[in-house]
Amino acid sequence: MGKIYHSKPKLNYWLFLFVIGTGVLLYYLYGDDITIRDILTFTPSNSYLAGLFILAMFLFKSVSVFFSIGVIYMVSGIVFPDYIAIPLNIVGTGIGMTYSYYIGYFSMGEGGNYYLQKYDKLDGIFNKVAVNGWFTTFIIRVIGIIPHDIVGIILGSLKVPYIKYITASIIGVSPILIATTVIGISISNPNSKEFLYAVIGRLIIALMATILYPLVLKMSKIK
Repeated sequence: MGKIYHSKPKLNYWLFLFVIGTGVLLYYLYGDDITIRDILTFTPSNSYLAGLFILAMFLFKSVSVFFSIGVIYMVSGIVFPDYIAIPLNIVGTGIGMTYSYYIGYFSMGEGGNYYLQKYDKLDGIFNKVAVNGWFTTFIIRVIGIIPHDIVGIILGSLKVPYIKYITASIIGVSPILIATTVIGISISNPNSKEFLYAVIGRLIIALMATILYPLVLKMSKIK
């Protein structure tokens, strides 16, 4: 960071605090009803700070299970070109997933047990993590019926190895991440092929999730 502001090395520290503080204010003002416009209003015009701000939003998403992560994906696409927006969203998603994972990991099982009871239909599939943690994590992420944060808390509490958890999670959400980011990139031109393909991609992903969900429920019942 110091390589960017050579003359004022302390500036980065205060600017970073500003970004974090803005994120706290944004969450305080809008709570769980944050929209794309709300985030864009607070997003700094400086690209470097905008990137930090978006990463901070992913972290705040980890403490708000009802705040749609798709909103952040689209904001990244609106603010940055695809070659920055997609990697930024992958890194941000990894940050949020890591945070929720360690909340569950150090919760002594309490956090995971609470959500396992709430999503008791999937209790069986979650219990299969001891047999194949990577594949189980991947399937749960692909169907996407449980918020990212809750999945992380549950799998963290079940002590799924972190590397298996994070790689399976990122790969599992990548299709929806990329499609949603491209929607944000091309949203100013809804007649473009990119926008159309991205919307179709999201619909296909939703359809696949609808088909996979009952199959996963059947797997959950198999002892």
